[in-house]
Amino acid sequence: MSKEKISKYLLSSCNKALKQKVEKFLFEEEEVEFSKAELNKIKFYNYSLFLELDIFNKNKTMKKSEDSNIIRRLFSLGYNYCPEKLISELSAYPFGNRMTFYKNLGVSNEFLAKDLEFFFSKDDNVGNFPSIVKDINKKFPKFLDYYLALENFKKNRYIIIE
Repeated sequence: MSKEKISKYLLSSCNKALKQKVEKFLFEEEEVEFSKAELNKIKFYNYSLFLELDIFNKNKTMKKSEDSNIIRRLFSLGYNYCPEKLISELSAYPFGNRMTFYKNLGVSNEFLAKDLEFFFSKDDNVGNFPSIVKDINKKFPKFLDYYLALENFKKNRYIIIE
């Protein structure tokens, strides 16, 4: 049932051939090459779908489930081939859950910094800053030192230092 929902919500804008290609990658775990144009037709996040999927335990760790494996493969596709699109689409996903996925994917500090900058480009997210810094420190203990040392990322550093 989850596979059908994932196809319906995330692959609805794909033509039949692309949908089959993505389904082979996600559901049958076949290694498939994708072009940027193809990846732009894939959605990486849908709020309603993610509420229904069996991904997280109550303590916000990832379950070992078919759903979480499929979504992990989907996110790894976005991370490896179109990280900006992945960051943009996941910006609506709860921050803590997003960080849990990132931890499981083993994302780079550079990717995490881009996500943080994008996250704080939206004014309504700044109020959640203390809990966000706590969550980042818990999941990525060395990241904030890296982030503070960057020259090209400046937004909200003063809040991290406080």
